[in-house]
Amino acid sequence: MKIALFTDTYTTGHGGIASYAHDFVGNLSESDITVVCSDRYVRTPEDKDREIITFEGNDLSEDNARRLLRLIGDMAPDVIVNSAYPLLSLVTPYLPDNIRVVTVSHFVKGRLAYIAGLNHRYADTIIALSTHNRDYFRRIFGEEACEKTEVVHNPAHKVSGSGPADKTKPHTLRIVYPGGNNHYKGSDKVSLVLRRLLMTDLDFEFYWLGDTYIAGGRWPGCRTDDISQCLPADRRVKQFGMVPRDAAVKIISRADIFLLPSRAEGFPVTLCEALADGCIPIISDHKHGSLDFIKDGYNGFVVNGGDSGGIYDKIVEIIRHPERYSGIYSNARASAAAIAPEVWRRRMLGVLGMPARHDARAAYSGRRYRADRRRLRAATLCKRIYDKMWLLRNFVFYRLLRYGII
Repeated sequence: MKIALFTDTYTTGHGGIASYAHDFVGNLSESDITVVCSDRYVRTPEDKDREIITFEGNDLSEDNARRLLRLIGDMAPDVIVNSAYPLLSLVTPYLPDNIRVVTVSHFVKGRLAYIAGLNHRYADTIIALSTHNRDYFRRIFGEEACEKTEVVHNPAHKVSGSGPADKTKPHTLRIVYPGGNNHYKGSDKVSLVLRRLLMTDLDFEFYWLGDTYIAGGRWPGCRTDDISQCLPADRRVKQFGMVPRDAAVKIISRADIFLLPSRAEGFPVTLCEALADGCIPIISDHKHGSLDFIKDGYNGFVVNGGDSGGIYDKIVEIIRHPERYSGIYSNARASAAAIAPEVWRRRMLGVLGMPARHDARAAYSGRRYRADRRRLRAATLCKRIYDKMWLLRNFVFYRLLRYGII
């Protein structure tokens, strides 16, 4: 089976799309996979003889669309996997009928999910990372799209950390938050929780992974570049900012508490990594992919996403009485078996081997292409307006936090 994986980015350290692509290639390493990415990825020794092609998938011009169709014609793959690659969604109706297309949805809300569902009639399968994601396709694109949707959770890779073998014994607890400054990941709630924790004399280490730059932070008269400027300097904060994926995996694998009170989520790779080493996840009750797997009080905790006080109380309780949570630690580690790499591999090979079930494709039509492009741009515009509103809110929030008003 000749597979072409189209991914928006292949450079790790900037989010789950690149991590997904590397996990896809690594778990299907014996397959003939060509990677096509939008970013200028720098090859590593691990890539060996892997063919990696740079082709801009966010240039939606008609000339670029025709070039992509020619590239795919030259590649002649059996299966195309579309991982957040907008241009491919637009040209799917014009691909040869003998090519099966599997499109991956990384996010429940907004542009990435819409990219996955766009032109679903001409794709064969939509991979949703969670049941919430599948419900999105039913709601936005109808039952036909939902019937084509297969839920395939991300795989968990066990990476043995350097933490204590028995996490219930007294030790300095490590807390990791991998969401950066992303409001979808609940960065504002985490900031409030962390500030309260730093006002105590509790023994813990905190790792904030991801971008910490505040949008608008360089505006004249109100310079606050970084979230760290809004919080007390404290030796217990061990990491604040972006790290390469290998380093992030090691930090997460050593953690005791995995904090991710997301407002929206696909099925985070970081959660899989945390479960594999028996970390206690604390997530929000907002509808998102993590709820597929985390059962409150069994293998983690589901808290009110709008209540930073509730999150703080749960963390303090775990720090003070780790011996009470032996069952949670062990259940978290055991539950990762259901999303082990071999489970993901069997599931994915089954999806890739499914018979074709797409509507008949046709020759390229500029008129239709432009209409689909307008649909995508309209969805993108709505998403950008929504995000700008959140950026303004974050700008105000972190300044109020910095000056102690909240």
